[in-house]
Amino acid sequence: MLIVLFAGLMIGLIHALEAVGQTGVLVGLVGKLAAVGFFIKTSFNPRLSGIWKAWLGIISGMITWTVLELAEVIGLTGIDGLGAIHLFGLALISTLLFWKSLPTGGRFFVFIILLNWGGHLAIEVQKFIASLWEIFEVSFTVYGWTMVPLTVFTIYWTFEKTETRVERLYFAGWLYLFLFTVVHLIFIH
Repeated sequence: MLIVLFAGLMIGLIHALEAVGQTGVLVGLVGKLAAVGFFIKTSFNPRLSGIWKAWLGIISGMITWTVLELAEVIGLTGIDGLGAIHLFGLALISTLLFWKSLPTGGRFFVFIILLNWGGHLAIEVQKFIASLWEIFEVSFTVYGWTMVPLTVFTIYWTFEKTETRVERLYFAGWLYLFLFTVVHLIFIH
């Protein structure tokens, strides 16, 4: 639940900085990058428990995603379009290759970024397909509604099958993705 609340706060901050204009976005980018550096560096502290390292990785991943979203607003990145699929694939392959060598905070940092990016690209692919064939306009609604049973399954699995708090945080990340997809596709799109 905290992940969803934090994501909502980050989305609200994006919209607030957009309203201020390009200067506000640039100031926000610099401030958020400093925060990411602080949180990710702190997550490498060996004196912290695994759960704290995971939370610091989640926070830094969420902030990093909002940095990428803000940079997209002013045209500094190209992560939201179909042209970014190959970059996402490269990031995913690199992550899979180096996953075991990443510390806990680094794993959650990358996990949250890839969840957000993959979720955005899935919607972009559907927009592209819908632009080619009108019959696929319904795919947004179908995709949104398929997230509902996934959400229920994730909640069940989190409470019944996970054994550690760190495992629960991974499932909380998936839950966050499914909930935001439902909200975006059913109520916003």
